[in-house]
Amino acid sequence: MSRSVRNALVFVGLVALAWVLLVLAWRVARWLLIATVWLIVMAVTGAILLSQVVTQRFPPWIARLRADHARGRRGPKELAP
Repeated sequence: MSRSVRNALVFVGLVALAWVLLVLAWRVARWLLIATVWLIVMAVTGAILLSQVVTQRFPPWIARLRADHARGRRGPKELAP
């Protein structure tokens, strides 16, 4: 095999390897972006709920749960006649 053919094959191999790495990096970056967006959304939601609990202004669904618990209701089975 001549030197020029070998150099051409090495060049083609490096280009193919770079392409594969670029595609993999794009896929990983895309999933990382999606995961980051989800983490931000969950953190903001948690902060809002926590701030409501700390300031004693419970969200309506928590207030209903607390009222049900205070009355001693445990679930739908107790509602049956």
